[in-house]
Amino acid sequence: MLTSTPFNQLLLARCITAGDVVWHFHAQQRAVERGFAIAAVLTAIRTGEVIEDYSAERPRPTALVLGKIAGRALHAVVALDAAAEEAYIITLYEPDDTRFLPPDFRTRKQP
Repeated sequence: MLTSTPFNQLLLARCITAGDVVWHFHAQQRAVERGFAIAAVLTAIRTGEVIEDYSAERPRPTALVLGKIAGRALHAVVALDAAAEEAYIITLYEPDDTRFLPPDFRTRKQP
């Protein structure tokens, strides 16, 4: 049986603060499309809340983080490499009410 510990949000914040971040092309592309400054995205993730924890994911523990940029909700899928102390930003999107419950977009809608 595979066991995992909760996603390490403190390590995520440390990696972002230290600049130890790897951006997947898709995440950079989405930030530009939505007019989000990279610094604002990093702050939103660093100060955001893990709303879905996929710690058992391989090759790296992954999470869905809810952050805010200028009052707009932002979801970021991030992963951590604890051994290398690096954070990976996989994708970004603005949640909508087709998949998440407004007004805070923390809870996924049930099918």
